[in-house]
Amino acid sequence: MNKLEKQLCIVLRAVNYRDNDKILTLFSQENGKLTASARGARAMKSAIRAAAQPFCCAEYEFYQKKDRLYITNALIKQEFFNVQNDYGKFTAGCVMLEFCEKIPGEDTPGGGRLFSVLAHTLYAMEAGQAGPDEALAYFLVQAADFLGIFPALRFCAVCGAEIKNVTHWSAREGGCVCPGCAPAARSKNAPESIGRIAVLRGVRPADIRAACGNIDGTLVSTMAEYLLEAGDVKLKTMRYYQ
Repeated sequence: MNKLEKQLCIVLRAVNYRDNDKILTLFSQENGKLTASARGARAMKSAIRAAAQPFCCAEYEFYQKKDRLYITNALIKQEFFNVQNDYGKFTAGCVMLEFCEKIPGEDTPGGGRLFSVLAHTLYAMEAGQAGPDEALAYFLVQAADFLGIFPALRFCAVCGAEIKNVTHWSAREGGCVCPGCAPAARSKNAPESIGRIAVLRGVRPADIRAACGNIDGTLVSTMAEYLLEAGDVKLKTMRYYQ
């Protein structure tokens, strides 16, 4: 990023700095993850105080001095009050923010789509269109696809044989496994909700309501475990969600 224009971002993390400043980790629709200084954001009369909080989605104006970005103004689009004031929605949202914070920095390939997934999923919870389990399951499935580690569903993750009836699942091996490979793969019985993974993958972020129904915490924990085993992505905030 050279000159700074306005950018639509979601605040992933806010850290207090000096007396009245904050350092923000932002997820930008155009440039992926950014770090920016919000001078005076902790002051009661600061014009950017509300825009310097996690979950806030705003159009931020920056200027760049040497290698550091500074926020000069912000036009808030959504603060996700309902998400922040419901424990289940809040902890689900925290898992989403943590995942986005773990991706590489500027110009992440596919970052624009991941931003869309995050924004629409948070809004679906905010508007009551999706519950925490439904929203987080959708997000984690999309996260696996974003990382290029989508699980094997139609073919055995070990031997490649076609699987007509899914009965075994191994996060360590990369998805569904056939009965013949199941013992060596240290598999477990596949949750009934496994069949929803392929459906969730094909749902556009703007159509997340279509993904709702027949989803519970089992699919959330299954996908979180899969991201850990297949992608080495440990989501620490999952312990609060569960």
